[in-house]
Amino acid sequence: MIMRSSGVAADCGGTRAGRHTSAATFSRPSPNYRSWQCRLVWDHIAAVLAEADLTTRNLAKVTTYLADRRYREANARIRAEVLGDHRPALTIIITDIYSEAWLL
Repeated sequence: MIMRSSGVAADCGGTRAGRHTSAATFSRPSPNYRSWQCRLVWDHIAAVLAEADLTTRNLAKVTTYLADRRYREANARIRAEVLGDHRPALTIIITDIYSEAWLL
C-alpha cells in the first residue's frame, strides 16, 4: 500500500508498462539467486512507484511472501538497503508459493 501526501491509499499491484515478468522465466543465475530475486522485486516496486511520482518513502505497509524462512536474512538485508531509515509497517509470511522458482 502506498500513502500519497493527501493521505489516500493506493494499491501498487499493477505491472509496469503492461509488462509482466515472472521469476519462472529466469534461470537461476548463481548461488546469489535469493539476493538477485529480492533486488529485482524492489527494482520493480521502485519503477511502479516512480510512474506515480512516488518513492519507497511513500510506502505505508510492505507485505512479503517468502517461500522458505531461510530467505528471511537476504530479504531483511536488501529491504533495509532499499528503504534506509524509512520504516513502513511490515508483514512477512512464510508460505508455499505457486512456482518453485519464486523465492519471494
